[in-house]
Amino acid sequence: MLRKYLIRSVAIGTLVSSLLLLVSLWIYYRSTLLLAHQLVSFQQSSAAYGVELSFSTTQRKGWPWGAELYSVMPKLLYHHDNIQIGGVSSSVKLGGTWWTWLWYGLHNTMPPIHFPNPLIIRILQDDHIITLHLNDLTLSPSAITTKNAFFSLTFHSSDIALSYNGSPYPLHLAPIEGTLFVNPSANPHESRIGLQLTIGLATLQKASFPLNLPLHNVHMALSLAGANTPLSVSLKQGIPLHIHDISIDIPFTAQPNGNLPRFPPTHISLSGTLNLPNGNGLLFLQFTHWRLGLYSALDLPIFQQRLAPNILASLKRYLVPSPNDDTLEEHPITLSVPLAQWHLSGLPPEKVRALYQMLLHSPK
Repeated sequence: MLRKYLIRSVAIGTLVSSLLLLVSLWIYYRSTLLLAHQLVSFQQSSAAYGVELSFSTTQRKGWPWGAELYSVMPKLLYHHDNIQIGGVSSSVKLGGTWWTWLWYGLHNTMPPIHFPNPLIIRILQDDHIITLHLNDLTLSPSAITTKNAFFSLTFHSSDIALSYNGSPYPLHLAPIEGTLFVNPSANPHESRIGLQLTIGLATLQKASFPLNLPLHNVHMALSLAGANTPLSVSLKQGIPLHIHDISIDIPFTAQPNGNLPRFPPTHISLSGTLNLPNGNGLLFLQFTHWRLGLYSALDLPIFQQRLAPNILASLKRYLVPSPNDDTLEEHPITLSVPLAQWHLSGLPPEKVRALYQMLLHSPK
């Protein structure tokens, strides 16, 4: 009797295990098909805007702990007029563990596209070369719609290094996340291209740079106005670029008086509208919590080596409030910056060049 019971239990267990195995394989197969469809859809969405994506091979992985699709040696190529953009990485992964699938399924989205290894992107225009080194990049694209070709892309990277013309002093951005959307059928009252970007910390790896300060909480929101002509034609005829916000925090550590409360970081924001490609427009530059920021900036070599000691001391005395002063929150300073042909309107070009040289080059 016991023997029959054991045999029956083993048979039922084997049947249940076989059924669960078949169901698991079927779910795994269906999931990888969805991932393959997502990859093809992303390729088609990119091709609609002239971006060519290619892969050497594609492999299914992850079972039984999940469903993943690996594509080896992904490459991208874009060419427009005199601008060329190329990118390459060792692999790209779609999908993840079943917990990952469950999480994104509850949010009614597909798992993002993930580059586990660095993605190198190079942008060439005439003699200018910009190289981007992106680590741990994830992309969450929307499916392109056939009606108006609207496309959006959410991205995140733990670290980005940017260099210009092979410079050994790259600009580091970490972490960085944002959203890009393209609406080709936008009318003049809508946005054709929009970009929202947030960067936790931006640093320039060059100690001799006179304004080498860490920039925190960098935020950028830009949009390009729509038009009734193709983008390439609009850029030649003229199209407004709306700068909704470009802002940074500079957390200076210097404190002029130990009895004073700690000041918040200096906040600098830029907004306005520019007309492309001629560079005409009006920008507004605002400084908030500028008093301590300017006090700390006076300790930088660019000011220490160009201003007399008595002038520096007078400026610092002016910037330091009294401990009994209750009006520590100074009013923001707002400056209007008119531009003509990408230059400050009303300021001679030689003065602009002199200011540029002073800011970018330390005195010998």
